Amino acid sequence: MAETEHGIYFVEEIAEGIYKFYEQRNASIYLVKGEEKACLIDTAYGLTDLNELVRHYTDLPVTVVNNVQ
Repeated sequence: MAETEHGIYFVEEIAEGIYKFYEQRNASIYLVKGEEKACLIDTAYGLTDLNELVRHYTDLPVTVVNNVQ
C-alpha cells in the first residue's frame, strides 16, 4: 500500500485498520484499530505531537503499549 507523509512520519496502512508509522525512517510505531478501541504499539522517540498524528487516523479511545528495555 502507498505511504503518506505527515511531517516527520511516513504512514502505511499495512492491513485494514492497521497502520505503521515510521518516525524519520528510524523507528516504527503501530496503530491497530478495533471496533471500540485502538492500540498504539510503541511511541518511538517522541519528537513531535504523536497524539495529533494518531487522531488523524482514529477518534477511538487509544491504549498505548511501550517496550521498555
